[in-house]
Amino acid sequence: MNTDKTTDTDSGGINTDSDNSGDTAETVSKATENNVNLFKLTRSKLLLGLVLLSGIAGSGLARRALGEAGYSNLGVIVFIIGYAGMVFAVWLGWIRPLDITGPTGRWKCSSERKFNAQVT
Repeated sequence: MNTDKTTDTDSGGINTDSDNSGDTAETVSKATENNVNLFKLTRSKLLLGLVLLSGIAGSGLARRALGEAGYSNLGVIVFIIGYAGMVFAVWLGWIRPLDITGPTGRWKCSSERKFNAQVT
């Protein structure tokens, strides 16, 4: 890969290096690979599906069975505990470990930084 970036003053600063086709093909290849991995069935995705199925359908079926047996109030409690447990398990196993942060180095202008420091 050529590291020399040549710009032409007549082209308005646009990179005229003709060796960028390899970089573009590599980027497209990586993007396609990421899309394929997105839909790949993994153990984590199977476990998530099982937790969701048991938390929603399993607790709902248990609630109905208990209701038909005459234990309607117990069925409601079982459903609430099952559904809440499923929500907690999904949060603990899949949502909590996510790194949800914004980009770093966002404030480049010192006047904006000073203004925001005064506001907060």
